[in-house]
Amino acid sequence: MLMKQFTHLSLWLVLFCSCQHEHDSSTAPKDAGEMGEVIPDSESNPESGENEDSPDSGVQTEESPDSTTENEPDNDITYDKQRPGDAEAGYDYLINGDYLGCGIPKGAYTISQRGQSVSENLKLPGRNDLNADLIYEVNAFETDTGVEVVAPNCLSCHATTIRGDVTIGLGNPNRDFSVSPALPLEALRFVVFGADNKAAFDRYKERTQIIADTSTTPVIGANPADAVAALLFTHHDPKTLAWSDAPLIDPPTDVIPSDVPPLWNVKKKETLYYAGVGAGHHNRMMMIASMMCVDDVTKAAEIADKFVDVEAYLETLEAPPYPQDINSELSAQGQAIFENKCATCHGTYGENETYPNRVIPLDEIGTDPDLATSDAFFRSIYRQWYNQSFYGKISHFEDVEGYIAPPLDGIWATAPYLHNGSVPTLEGVLDSSKRPTYYRRSDNSYDYDPSLPGYPYEELTEGHAAISNPLDRKHVYDTTLKGFSNSGHTFADDLTADERQALIEYLKTL
Repeated sequence: MLMKQFTHLSLWLVLFCSCQHEHDSSTAPKDAGEMGEVIPDSESNPESGENEDSPDSGVQTEESPDSTTENEPDNDITYDKQRPGDAEAGYDYLINGDYLGCGIPKGAYTISQRGQSVSENLKLPGRNDLNADLIYEVNAFETDTGVEVVAPNCLSCHATTIRGDVTIGLGNPNRDFSVSPALPLEALRFVVFGADNKAAFDRYKERTQIIADTSTTPVIGANPADAVAALLFTHHDPKTLAWSDAPLIDPPTDVIPSDVPPLWNVKKKETLYYAGVGAGHHNRMMMIASMMCVDDVTKAAEIADKFVDVEAYLETLEAPPYPQDINSELSAQGQAIFENKCATCHGTYGENETYPNRVIPLDEIGTDPDLATSDAFFRSIYRQWYNQSFYGKISHFEDVEGYIAPPLDGIWATAPYLHNGSVPTLEGVLDSSKRPTYYRRSDNSYDYDPSLPGYPYEELTEGHAAISNPLDRKHVYDTTLKGFSNSGHTFADDLTADERQALIEYLKTL
């Protein structure tokens, strides 16, 4: 069915790249996680379209010196407090806004639904008339040319259901990016009528075709956010944001997967992304996916200003409480273990919470290094593009080699685990011997088991090399694939089984 194809395949954007918002700053002050300071006078107009720091010649080559980083990686991240915003206005823009800039004409989208209505539990409160009857993961808006279009919004990846109820901020671990997002558009073009509608559709379709290869992953749930962002960089002039059909710098060749982290932890964060590279003011980093169709700094500055409010809204999100009974005695035992063994990196919880925003070097954490080191978002040439662009005027990418130890609020709900989603249960995070090399799990949130916590899975003896049918293959997580390893984070392997169970019981309370 066309509607299913559209919502399941063309929501490839992994919007905002806040999909990867795990943060770092090992030297930040204790209260660095508090938001709300006004920008210094030197940045009194941070959303000006100008970017005086961008060189006239555009982005450097990969071999050129990087003017914004040292030659050696630096794990001490610069931190700037965020601008205050209006959370109510931010929610409104999040669920109704035009930040993508293009989409499928609403008439064609409506035809593709074939008369099917959206279940009430999949709608959002507060939507305007244009969006009132739409599923939570798309926005309808009017383009600059006056065409009403429907496009993916950030909740297509940053919200999902827990037993039927939409939970904003919970990363969607079941999105299917295994098929090119361009395929359903080929069918939809036959139901687009009128010159203006056709022009709007063609623009969206052409952009989608350009990034299609970088938007696909071999497994359901594996998210291509970083590769998509890097590719969008390559098609924009860093200074003017003008679009080029041909890449202006070398495009990424790898699509390294990532899991979508929860957005309710934004309030604790100092820098963005799993590798902790995104420093400065977060609003421009959060809107990177708008580069899909926003091709000038005037419109980009308008969106950036509204994303100050979006971030303010994200800071109001709280982790959902654990839905089952907790063994309080066992949990108390687990808390003592946690504070002795885990809190140095992951912080403390309760009345006097702390979070160190600490990046762990790759050789210490031992998890799959490819997201931090591969030909993708954090590669030197893409850091240089960002730092010289409109986006880099009040934020920048640091040179960091490691992964952030994230806050663990709501960890019971956020399986699969590790930055690439390679471990289906919390037990596997705490006991590396319990991690399957090949496994199949459900992609239905109704099957999520809070008691584990995690997804029940079937361990297999063979991986992708032995599966010829792609429809079967996409349901099998193969940890031998590039970027999919389940290695590392063995810090709890020395616990006894009873200690580990106590620790899990405590983690359910966070």
